[in-house]
Amino acid sequence: MPGFRERTFSGKESRLRGQLVVDKHTVSYESAAKDKHVDLAVRWSHSLGNFDIGSFDIGSYWFHGTNRAPLLVPTQVGETVVLRQFYNQMDQFGLDFQATLGS
Repeated sequence: MPGFRERTFSGKESRLRGQLVVDKHTVSYESAAKDKHVDLAVRWSHSLGNFDIGSFDIGSYWFHGTNRAPLLVPTQVGETVVLRQFYNQMDQFGLDFQATLGS
C-alpha cells in the first residue's frame, strides 16, 4: 500500500472539539521512513458450496504497516499544551465467517 494520509482533526476555531487542540505540525512516526513506509495487506477468502442447509463464506486477512489511527500525546508547545499525533507500526490479523441459511 504505497500511500499514507494523516488524519484531519478539528482546528482551534472549530465547533464540537475538546479543550486540547490536535496540532497538525507536531506529527511523529515509529517508522524511520515516516509517512513513506510501505505497508502490506493480504486477504484470502473462500466460499463453500450449496449444502442442504445453506452456503458458507470464510476469510482471513493480515495487515503490516502504519496504524491509521494515531495515538494523541499531550505535548508542551511554548505556553500551550497540544495533542501530538504519533503513528505507530502495527500487525493485525483477522478471521471472518458468514453462513447463509435457507432462502
